[in-house]
Amino acid sequence: MRARVLIRSLVGMAVVAAGVTLTITSGSAQPGPPPAGAPKAAAQVDAGPQPPPAAVAAQVRNAAPGRELGKGPSLRVDEVATAGAKAPAVRLTISGTFPLRDLDPTVLVDNTPVGRGITAADAGSLRVAVGDPSVLKTGAVVAYRYGTGPVTVVGALTQGVR
Repeated sequence: MRARVLIRSLVGMAVVAAGVTLTITSGSAQPGPPPAGAPKAAAQVDAGPQPPPAAVAAQVRNAAPGRELGKGPSLRVDEVATAGAKAPAVRLTISGTFPLRDLDPTVLVDNTPVGRGITAADAGSLRVAVGDPSVLKTGAVVAYRYGTGPVTVVGALTQGVR
C-alpha cells in the first residue's frame, strides 16, 4: 500500500539515482538521459565469451572422448565431432568437482578467455569448445573463474596441440 502512495506522489517527477534518470509517469518508470554533471554509471562488467548455442553445448558436453590432442594434470584436449559442423570441435576438459551455479565459468588459457565452461552431467568435469586451438600449446596455463570472482588455476598443458 505504501509503495502505491509513494509512486502516485512521484508521478510527473524525475528521480536521479546512480547517474540514471527515471521519469515517472502514470506509475511507470522510463529511462531518461542523465542530468548534466551527474556521476557516470559504473562500467559494465564483461561477462566473458558468449556461451555456445545449446545444440553445440550439448554435443560438447555429451560427446564420447575423441582423438587426444593434448593433456596436462586434470586437463585433456580432444577433438569431437559435432553435427552440422564442417570440422570437429576442439574440446578442453578440466577434471574436478564443479557444482552447478547460476553462471557458467569462463575458461582462461594464459589469462585469455577462450569460452564458457559447460559442466558435465555428473559435475565431475568442465568442458569448453575452444575456437582457436593454437592457444593450447605446451606450457599454456589453464584456469577458470565464475563471473568477476577469483581465478582458479588448474595447471599447465604438458603436451599441447600439435
